[in-house]
Amino acid sequence: EVCNGLDDDCNGVADDRDPVSLCGSIANGTPSCTGGTCRVGTCSSTFYDVDGTFSNGCECQADGYADTCTAAASLGTLSDSPASSLTVSGNLVPGAEEDWFSFNAADTADTTCDVFNVVVQFLANPSNQFRFDLYRGSCGTSVTCSGIGGVGGANVAQWRTNYYTATDGECPCNNNPEGSVGAGTHRCIDNSATFFVRVYRAAGGATCDLYQLQVSNGGP
Repeated sequence: EVCNGLDDDCNGVADDRDPVSLCGSIANGTPSCTGGTCRVGTCSSTFYDVDGTFSNGCECQADGYADTCTAAASLGTLSDSPASSLTVSGNLVPGAEEDWFSFNAADTADTTCDVFNVVVQFLANPSNQFRFDLYRGSCGTSVTCSGIGGVGGANVAQWRTNYYTATDGECPCNNNPEGSVGAGTHRCIDNSATFFVRVYRAAGGATCDLYQLQVSNGGP
């Protein structure tokens, strides 16, 4: 008896054996015989049949990162001096999945110029299917800075103080008492903060493609 809608063993019932006998084993799950066709029945925990192909079974394993800000996966601390960076990869299955990360960005003590510069960007974004939002201090405070942005689909987001304008930036800066920092400079402030990153999928069907996200502090 095989899965074909026929009574191959002539016992009066078609496809009446267990699904593995009828269809064979599949990776990371169990098969089913439905309407004379072998299909993926159920997948093992954390595995998904994303491509709908029976031959490779449940081919995609979820990355396991938290899908809420309150349980965000910690990436540790990134110092701005010396500059530091890290990368993280993941996928988003099932399709509505989100990945949340947190990291501490440390602003080391400065006396002349603050090099604090947090940058988050995709190094790999297959078919431009992934998006991320960057938040500073809490899950509800989104970051846009210097026209780069990051909320709503940009591939780069930034929060920095290594520049100078009449009202913002700390390069140059000094530690003089408030009100006496001098013309053409600002006060050096500790901008250390916890940042949160939400990675999510743009409109479209789920895939098992991996994104790669880079987080850095203190770069140019």
